[in-house]
Amino acid sequence: MFLKKLVRNSALTISYDHQGAILVRQGRIYSLNLQEQILGLKDDTQTIHQIRLSGIRAIEEVQGMNSLP
Repeated sequence: MFLKKLVRNSALTISYDHQGAILVRQGRIYSLNLQEQILGLKDDTQTIHQIRLSGIRAIEEVQGMNSLP
């Protein structure tokens, strides 16, 4: 289940579908809106990416990525 990986405060790599293309982002969970089913992912440049939960294909923990705040 994806939600188990989202509750940890570790760096993640998320692969997701956006308008027919598979995108991959790395970062930490910034926000999680279960009502609208949107995840906010903050990357190392402090950019927040909004990802629909239904589009998530895979979530992996990033090992040794301590540079993210």
